[in-house]
Amino acid sequence: MVVPEADSNHRHADFQSKAIPGKSVASGKNGVKPDAENQRLTEELSNLEILEAARWYFENRRQLTRGFVPVLREKFGLTTLQAIEAAKLAGERHG
Repeated sequence: MVVPEADSNHRHADFQSKAIPGKSVASGKNGVKPDAENQRLTEELSNLEILEAARWYFENRRQLTRGFVPVLREKFGLTTLQAIEAAKLAGERHG
């Protein structure tokens, strides 16, 4: 049996449930995201790690036997993007 499209849309609406009321409450201090003060501190520490990695890479890049990204990630605990940023900074320092 073929159902006309208009009838099909109507039938679909019949099966939609009503909105379920929210059961969550505001998380307040139990939230996952750190407050703004701690975010700045984390960002500053991250920048210091990148600068330290850039300094190390500038001084040691000729001795590397493999790619700089894995080395910087392992040695300094950086993300891939942070390792690339450190290499850019090292290049700017050299240039």
